[in-house]
Amino acid sequence: MEDLHVQKPEERMERIHIEAEAKRRTLASQDLVNYLNTVAGEVMISKDPVLQIELLAAMATAHAELGATVRAIELEERILGISMANGLSMQAGISANNLAELLQKTPRAAEAPELYQRAIILLDDKPLLRIRTMINSSVSAALAGDLPFAHTQLAEAANYASKSNWTSILAQVQRTQAVVFLHQGEPGQALERAEEGLRTAKTAGDRSEQGLICEFIARIFERQGDAATARAYDKAAREHRDAAKKESENQLREKESERARIQRQEREQLEQLNRQQVIESERKEFALNAENQQKRLALLLAEKQLEESGRREALLASEQAEQKLELTQAALQAERNERMIKDLENTRLLQSMSMDRLDMERKQRQREVELLEQKNEVTEARSRTLVLERASERATKRYSIIGAIAMLGIALYMAWAWYVQRKKKRTILVQKKRIELINNELADKNKDIESSLTYARTIQSAILPSEEYLKALIPESFLVYKPLHKVSGDLPFVKQVGDRIYVAAIDCTGHGVPAAMMTFIAYYGLSGLLESTPEASCGTLLDRLHEHVGRSMEGRAEEGLINDGMDVGLCCIDLRNGTVAFAGAQLPLIHVRGGESNRIKGDVLPLGDRQFERKGGYKDHALKLLPGDSIYLYSDGITHQFGGVRGQQKFSQKRLIELLGKKHESSMHELKETLLTDLADWKGNEPQTDDVLMIGMRYAA
Repeated sequence: MEDLHVQKPEERMERIHIEAEAKRRTLASQDLVNYLNTVAGEVMISKDPVLQIELLAAMATAHAELGATVRAIELEERILGISMANGLSMQAGISANNLAELLQKTPRAAEAPELYQRAIILLDDKPLLRIRTMINSSVSAALAGDLPFAHTQLAEAANYASKSNWTSILAQVQRTQAVVFLHQGEPGQALERAEEGLRTAKTAGDRSEQGLICEFIARIFERQGDAATARAYDKAAREHRDAAKKESENQLREKESERARIQRQEREQLEQLNRQQVIESERKEFALNAENQQKRLALLLAEKQLEESGRREALLASEQAEQKLELTQAALQAERNERMIKDLENTRLLQSMSMDRLDMERKQRQREVELLEQKNEVTEARSRTLVLERASERATKRYSIIGAIAMLGIALYMAWAWYVQRKKKRTILVQKKRIELINNELADKNKDIESSLTYARTIQSAILPSEEYLKALIPESFLVYKPLHKVSGDLPFVKQVGDRIYVAAIDCTGHGVPAAMMTFIAYYGLSGLLESTPEASCGTLLDRLHEHVGRSMEGRAEEGLINDGMDVGLCCIDLRNGTVAFAGAQLPLIHVRGGESNRIKGDVLPLGDRQFERKGGYKDHALKLLPGDSIYLYSDGITHQFGGVRGQQKFSQKRLIELLGKKHESSMHELKETLLTDLADWKGNEPQTDDVLMIGMRYAA
């Protein structure tokens, strides 16, 4: 008899999938590995790649938790191969990212960057997973020393997250950018990006991320020697971590509750599956018993027919024996009659007639026996036909019931699918209307912002000197001024005081409107100082401008905005004696004489930043100019512009100084055109990264 409890392959795989998911949620790593090894053989010979990937992924995670990194790498490589062979791009991308993270812990770390880029391509239609992979890729690039590529990768990730309004993941990207800046040796930019990430995390309500960023900022201030601010941020970090811990504990309790509910559901599903198997087994057993009963009934009928036929044959044999006995008696009587032939002729004739009659009766009985046998055969044939007809009727009835149930199931499924589709369409329509309303609101807001920026640019243009004004004072000169946005944080400053011409390149912190507001403080502050102390040196002017900016920004310092300031390169050209005095706050001056370029560095003292330890004022530098000498002031927007073959290198100080020295014999107009052309060719299709400002002047006695 067939085993009624043998499971079909698809039922067995479904049962393994349910059990494996339950074990993954409840067992420790080593116990989970032991269980998965018992079912791995069945799963790997199945034709279900998704189930194979899920089982191998669970094994890889468990081995990684146990510290078996080499085994985890082997499993992730198998997952990647299965995913690529079956066209499962999402699973392949996740596996490539996991494999890269594992390889970074081994001597094969050099393979990680290529795997990260492969994962980014495979996860192109999964933007959230793609952004997380880009963060991992940028960290790997930074550790490998490829800082420009890390910045480019993070900028793209930040753009994706910002467009999708994923504030939590955007905060993670900004924190990673801050880490890369600090690794690059730029604590100011790292602090600026970390505070931006802190604001983003606060908007997202991500307490855990706020705690991490506060702790990172505290380490920056600790390096700078500001212990009080570092302690304040450490305290904030602890508060955020405690709040995040409480939220995590609440989520953990909810997850435990959800896990218990899922386990109950899984147990119920297993019990239901077992009940269905038992019902199916009982149904098969009932059908087999019914079939056996039918066979036994047919056998009893056949036996009864055989018994009836035997009785008939016995009766016929008895009649034949009686006939033989009668014939024997007749033969004896014939012998006696032969003795009495003469006397009993009439009697013999009668006996002869009696024999003829007996012979006729015997033949008649033989024909009756033959007819009875034929009748028995016909009866048996009719019985077999009746059994077959009944079996056919039962099969037809059973198939009709199954067909009716199937048609009912199809009808119910079609009705359910129609309802789900209709519900989806209704939801999509509602969401579309909401999106249209949001887009209209954003368009109105963007229109207001653009109008405000246009007006702000008009206001800022009132304090900007034109190139014509500069040429009126110094004929051989040029001005390059290219804002990143409509309003700029870079400010060219030109003012004549008697026989002296003051020229400055000012680069305020940040971009856009906040930086543009700082330019007004710089412009009016420096103009006021020149009016009140016209004989002050450039270094003294910068010291007093630092104090002026500090007083102007005291209100913002109370709000925690303590990194506002500016970089300034200020020079004073004395037309009487042909000398130039220079002082710089992080910005240099380039002096070119006969093709030889000399860069005079500014002091590493950010102007207006009170968090920076100051041990002295700004130093004054003096130069005697000869006819044909050129001097240049500029912001870092030119030297920090990304471009080149791969778009990941900066224009750099060295390239700028070489260009100015090589073109020293060209007119200032030609030099300006060459500079703009070289900068545009270098930038290529890369976006402008900062405000661009450069002032060039040539001395003629």
